[in-house]
Amino acid sequence: MKIIDANWVVGKQGYNRTEERREGWLDGEVATPWGFVVCYAQGSEKHRHHTRLDFIHNGRLYSRNFSGKRFTKRGIKTKAMKFAKEIAS
Repeated sequence: MKIIDANWVVGKQGYNRTEERREGWLDGEVATPWGFVVCYAQGSEKHRHHTRLDFIHNGRLYSRNFSGKRFTKRGIKTKAMKFAKEIAS
């Protein structure tokens, strides 16, 4: 077995690792300078719109839900960055 370790700096802009899974469904994570925010969003004509963000900071899980709103990849990254910064500050 070969083990390869790597590391990199996550800049203040972070980066988005979310993906569209099916029509109206998005999930993944957003890397922020404060850690990863796990993201899930759903919303289509068949399903109610909902977005959830989860962030672990100092051993505690924080969750934020947006009922009635399904964000785009760009929007979910913006919300995730603000959420992580708010919790970590």
